[in-house]
Amino acid sequence: MIPIQDTDGKVRLYPQALLKQLELPEHPQYGPSDIITSFNSDTNFWFEGDPLYTLKDNSDMLYVVVHELIHGLGFTTAWRDYFNIQAIIPVPGYFSTDTKGQFFEFGFDKNLVLLPSGKSLTSIADELNKFPIKLDITDNEFISSFLKSPQFPIAKNLYKNAVTHGTIGFLITPNLQPNTPITQDDVVLLETSLNPFLRGSSLAHVDAQTYFDSSDFLMMYSYPKISLGQMMFNVGSTNTTGPIGPKLRLLLGTLGYEVKKDYIPPVKLSNLQSNNEIQASKTSIPSNTIKSQPSADTNNIEKNDSSLVNFNFLLSIICILLSFTYSIYSKY
Repeated sequence: MIPIQDTDGKVRLYPQALLKQLELPEHPQYGPSDIITSFNSDTNFWFEGDPLYTLKDNSDMLYVVVHELIHGLGFTTAWRDYFNIQAIIPVPGYFSTDTKGQFFEFGFDKNLVLLPSGKSLTSIADELNKFPIKLDITDNEFISSFLKSPQFPIAKNLYKNAVTHGTIGFLITPNLQPNTPITQDDVVLLETSLNPFLRGSSLAHVDAQTYFDSSDFLMMYSYPKISLGQMMFNVGSTNTTGPIGPKLRLLLGTLGYEVKKDYIPPVKLSNLQSNNEIQASKTSIPSNTIKSQPSADTNNIEKNDSSLVNFNFLLSIICILLSFTYSIYSKY
């Protein structure tokens, strides 16, 4: 993640792949790879050409790769419950030892809003940044101080939104007038049904209940037990938008990517399955009544460590940000 001063004057952290789309007049030295990811070798993957019936015990490797690619392009949020205190905050850290610490959003986060009010999460970050963050502080000291602060109830209230279905979305409708109520047509609805909050799944994916039966299924937190080709066939996107649905395309365009209007399937994927298999695949997606956290041992649920960005300790966050000292670049 690379810090830059964004168009609204806020400093945010951007993945290299997304930063390259902003066409900055000056930019930091880029690394050799835009996206680096790893896949769990203990997981059973299904590959195109394998027997379809084996999908009930495996995840389609192509599905997983395309999903993680979108994360690498910038579909990832800094808003998490880092310290397991039922409070959602952006990533805390420093740029240098002579500046005060603060909470930093990712580039993705400047488009996040509460529903239906339209209140931006960036405005909540501004409120949280009234909390003083010291450099020489331990995790426990941070937690103790934050719990006593006037900012804690703000983060606590946001946690309630983050575990309540239909309350947070990524705004894809530009130039909305102030005080305009936000509808689901204006946003990509994010995953806020998991209770307790599941780091790496909550907020970092689209709402499974809303998008399972739509062409915007790709970024659900759970992989259904059918192939990518089968999912596209079921929702009718095989020859229209492919695995990247219309709302996800708008989201990527909002982030800064140039998105092609036309889609030509590069290959023909397996798309045959029985009605029983279709119904069985739907059982892997939580219904409106299911609010419990999925088991970490379930193969079809993404584990926390599969996330491309996973900060667990304040110290590691500070070290990462310190490596970018004085590397703040303006978009202007």
